Amino acid sequence: MGRLAAEQHGVFTREQARACGLTEGRIRMRLESGRWERLHSAVYRLAGARATPRQALLTACLWGGPGATVSHRSAAALHRLPGGPAGVEITVTRGRLLRDPSILAHRTGPLPTVDVTDVDGIPVTTVARTLVDLAAVLPPEALEEALDAALSAGRVPRPRLVWRLDELAARGRPGVEVLRSLLEARAPAAPVPASVLETRLGRVLVGSGLPAPVWGHEVRAAGRLMVLDCAYPRVRLTVEGDGWQSHSGRAQWEDDLARQNLLVAAGWTVLRFPLSVIDQHPEHVRREVGETLARLQR
Repeated sequence: MGRLAAEQHGVFTREQARACGLTEGRIRMRLESGRWERLHSAVYRLAGARATPRQALLTACLWGGPGATVSHRSAAALHRLPGGPAGVEITVTRGRLLRDPSILAHRTGPLPTVDVTDVDGIPVTTVARTLVDLAAVLPPEALEEALDAALSAGRVPRPRLVWRLDELAARGRPGVEVLRSLLEARAPAAPVPASVLETRLGRVLVGSGLPAPVWGHEVRAAGRLMVLDCAYPRVRLTVEGDGWQSHSGRAQWEDDLARQNLLVAAGWTVLRFPLSVIDQHPEHVRREVGETLARLQR
């Protein structure tokens, strides 16, 4: 059992224990002695095994029975996509009566094999299926951030996402039209925002009626190739969002200053806004970008 438990984040089922040759009596003895801990009616953990978020996800799948799969916001977390608080969220086959306030279980027919993959030994919906599922539970703004993160990082080929969206939409799934509209707004060959911060910045700019910016525009200055988050190349204006995570540490701060100086020397205007201003004062961002665009276009 030790090897199996090690491969499964420290957890296993009664059926697996029986398959390893343990009788009901020996299982009971291990539980009574404290060598095993009962997590659910037929799911156990080796004593001393460290509790982790991934262990909780696999435990929920084992408890959910055959076909149970991590999905929705928990799947987004496993795929390293934004999606809000993950908790423990799974999809199980219809007919399973599961009651646990710590687990959110969605019930459906058996998931097609094309919609299920594996992350660290945990069954989870694919990125394409996860995005379709997120469309039913997230507000459009959060769904947009998850979509941009998946596309910019190459986590899902666009044709595959369109294929799964079209097939699942035919079954009347909620949220698919929102996801479709977001996808259609992103040209197939065009770059998309590469971070949540950039997605929020783009939402502020485009939503205000300003021209759509170019994402990931490349500029070479003084022998250095730089990729601009958000640019208006015709007037040499770049608009960048600053987040603590991407600009932390002295070395990064010094590099940011050197990069900005090179852009200014090459004739670019640089506008930078912290995430707090983008989120809390979008009208300020719109006004400053609009006025700068108007001035540079004269």
